[in-house]
Amino acid sequence: MRRSEETIQIGEQEFQLYTEIVELRLKHPFTLSRGTKEIVPNVLITVEANGFIGMGEAGPNARYGESAERVQQVIQKLAEENVRLWDGRFIPAVQDMSAKLGLPEQRSAALALEMAWLDWESKQVGQSLRDFLGIEAVETGPSSYTIGLDTPEKMAKKILDRPGALFLKIKLGMDPEEDKQIIRQIREASSVPIRVDANEGWTDLKTAMQMVEFLAEEGVELVEQPMPSSMDSFMPELRAMSPLPLIADESLSVTGSLNLDRLSERFHGINIKLMKIGSIRGSLSLLQAAQERGMSVMSGCMIESSLGIAAGALVGVQADYVDLDGHLLITNDPVKGLLTHTDGRITLSDKPGFGVIRVLD
Repeated sequence: MRRSEETIQIGEQEFQLYTEIVELRLKHPFTLSRGTKEIVPNVLITVEANGFIGMGEAGPNARYGESAERVQQVIQKLAEENVRLWDGRFIPAVQDMSAKLGLPEQRSAALALEMAWLDWESKQVGQSLRDFLGIEAVETGPSSYTIGLDTPEKMAKKILDRPGALFLKIKLGMDPEEDKQIIRQIREASSVPIRVDANEGWTDLKTAMQMVEFLAEEGVELVEQPMPSSMDSFMPELRAMSPLPLIADESLSVTGSLNLDRLSERFHGINIKLMKIGSIRGSLSLLQAAQERGMSVMSGCMIESSLGIAAGALVGVQADYVDLDGHLLITNDPVKGLLTHTDGRITLSDKPGFGVIRVLD
């Protein structure tokens, strides 16, 4: 199932619904501690009514049992069974349908539906999504540029792909000595500030402590998800000794209650990825709740087109750290119109909706 057409009802409005699996091709094979990929299948959805079109994107996360086919299956089944969706209730509807189909929860599907609805609704009233959601900020801070795992030499060369980047995000989480060599090689090639993402790769407390101390000596700015989320009980000890801010990614659970008070004892901040949270509005509320607790917020992403990144930027303009570069890592972005500066800053559009358009093949 690559492309489907259905009818779906959101609130009192009936829409033509289109879903399409789009294969995003990476500039380089993208490796992290869990594996390597060269093509990333995402799902683009379109809702159309009254002469207006709304667009959404799902970037499935295999770690949580998501796939493009499963996302498309859930959305199509919601339409086939004439489930009436309601603004603010996309996540429960997707949860219920996923359970009915015997699938893991496809939360990125809920985000895609919410995105399409918000894009359509704001276009109907002639507002940008920034104005529609009451967001005052216009531009994000500079985004980091991600360097996937490879040999130290190849990772250093990848820096040349984005010479204007003001921050580098370096994937680590393999053998500690290899990780150290990667950082040393990057440091020889560039003096740009480094943010490290271990992707749960350091699987004992001693290794994590040693790596955090080493990274601090190398001038690294922060460390994201140093240990597996299953080892969160060790994080208070690591947090207490860490000279660097520790940012939760996989430890930010979406399957249960988001206990920020508990997370604040283990991490200094959180990485909010819309695809994982499943909602723009929910992510904005989470950002506010985290900052009220004195936690820093990173606005992150998956491998996404400019459409998904445009949604992420609505959070990114209010975040402490920005990591919205998924669209810069691909060669065939199916969406255009997102204003991304050479240093990774993103300016929110003042056009109705997200302000981006689909590129026709």
